[in-house]
Amino acid sequence: MVSGGEETIPEERSFDYVVVGAGPAGLACARRLCDYMPSARVALVEAGGSGEDLYPALDMPMMFTSQHFTENDWRYFTTPQAGASGRSIYLPRGKVLGGTSTGNATLLNRGCAEDWDDLGEKNPGWSWSQVLPFFKNVETFHPSGLAFESAVHGQSGPLAFGHPDPAGISHKVVEGFESKGMPRVTDFFSAGAAHGCDHVPRSVHEGVRTHAGHYLSEGGWPRNLTVFYRCQVLRARIEDGPDGAKVCSGVDVHHTRTTRHFSLDATAEVVISSGAYNSPVVLMHSGIGPQGELDQHQIPVNSRVEGVGRNLIDHLMVWSFYEISDPELTNDHGFRPENHAEAEQQWHDSRSGPMASVLIGPMAYMRLDARQREEIVEWHTAGQSDGGREGDPTGAPPGAPHLEFFGTEAYGGYEEQLDTPGPGQAAISLTTLLLHQRSRGSVTLSSFHPLAPPTIDHAYLSDPLDVALLAWGCRFAHDIMTTGAGTSEVTAGPWPRDVAKPDTVDEWKQFVRDNATTCYHPSGTCKMGPADDPTAVVDARLRVYGVRGLRVADLSVLPRLPAGHPQHAVYMIGEKAAHLIAEDAGVEVLPVGG
Repeated sequence: MVSGGEETIPEERSFDYVVVGAGPAGLACARRLCDYMPSARVALVEAGGSGEDLYPALDMPMMFTSQHFTENDWRYFTTPQAGASGRSIYLPRGKVLGGTSTGNATLLNRGCAEDWDDLGEKNPGWSWSQVLPFFKNVETFHPSGLAFESAVHGQSGPLAFGHPDPAGISHKVVEGFESKGMPRVTDFFSAGAAHGCDHVPRSVHEGVRTHAGHYLSEGGWPRNLTVFYRCQVLRARIEDGPDGAKVCSGVDVHHTRTTRHFSLDATAEVVISSGAYNSPVVLMHSGIGPQGELDQHQIPVNSRVEGVGRNLIDHLMVWSFYEISDPELTNDHGFRPENHAEAEQQWHDSRSGPMASVLIGPMAYMRLDARQREEIVEWHTAGQSDGGREGDPTGAPPGAPHLEFFGTEAYGGYEEQLDTPGPGQAAISLTTLLLHQRSRGSVTLSSFHPLAPPTIDHAYLSDPLDVALLAWGCRFAHDIMTTGAGTSEVTAGPWPRDVAKPDTVDEWKQFVRDNATTCYHPSGTCKMGPADDPTAVVDARLRVYGVRGLRVADLSVLPRLPAGHPQHAVYMIGEKAAHLIAEDAGVEVLPVGG
């Protein structure tokens, strides 16, 4: 393997394949291209650094916010969100080898089978049974004391995954979920289940975070891979082919340390894996996108693809905190300021303690039944526009869940959480997450200059049904904490103590508008779809419409987010992209899903 340092640039300029972005999808794709085609020359271009100076912090799971607002973060914000009380919401994204996998909550929810089968109806090859082998290809699963389904897990992948060791409060929360109609289902979040609860697998093994960079370190570094660090791709280079068709021939690059500009040639293909915010930006600066957007910034049009940057979606969540009467059940003691040093030392000594896991506890999925839907006025007035379908205005596939609930094992962890419990006190959140939002936002260019940050408008809560569903979910979560089995035994009241919970439906809606925030799952801006879909950007083989030799492989290609937290799905997309590329190159690829 060849790689540049933070200040130097590899000399080679011509490759067979160029992958743009060294996050989970880009690293999975680049590594598998090297494996499937050992004689191919592969370049991996990363805007950030190698991250070598960030260890051991990156290994410590609970340090997942340590790189926020640093040079290893793109530091994006939304425009002021009218539906979210005018707030501009912070959108951290990793800008380092490994991307956002170096600083996420480590959760592994594959989504329910209904979500993937729905995607596969119009996009051949993307049903649950067809993507499951690629999910398995990512991991080596390490069993713990929790029950699991061996048939859905991989045993030879580059990343070490496993279940956590739950804190006492997590067992109480599971009891609460079960008492409210969400039964415990073995290996729920790996087996494609749609209704119930369980503890969630993590990208953590023996107290150490597993991130996308391990695609390069596990199994030996690929000798046919060249990595470019601190190199931001300005645009894909589009030329006229011999038959008049548009062809991608490489990328133009800016080295952020030296400010040098140079080009990389791709004799076969370029793969954009820069995420839902940056992938559409690269396409638009390449002349691929909505006509009006390109004209506004005087960018010559190479392919008019109106869906680029549109259909921006996310999972929106609302924290709701409660005091716990027995502090021994939670991990709050490890997060109080006076105990931080001790907790970190425990991790350094034994890879154990509060810093060895992220504070998220068990999760549950709920599909609203007819009686519950009847309570939501907006359900009946929303209609089928904006992605709804007959009988379900959220657009959720038949059988798929509408809401997710997850407990935490302590109070703190995020910058906005300032009311840390003191000695002898404890608090957790039972958080509500909307799985299928109707609101759709956009990523647009702020400037003709390709290094300028994009304008990101998520249009959070712009649809009244999104507000109503989250408000209903927050009320239901409150009921779980205050009347559920297990949870009601240890819930002392709201936290902080002087902040009362809402009472009326309208008060809960205002609570949602004031407190809802991103769960860091942007998607949809380069959506997959058939050729007759005017908003589709890529086809089912991830090829960009109107340009040969160019694909997109990251979460931006999914027209709808699957249920849950899609870290594992991003890896899967990178795995599948490499497999598709190798197939199209005529390579007899190895079976996947070991």
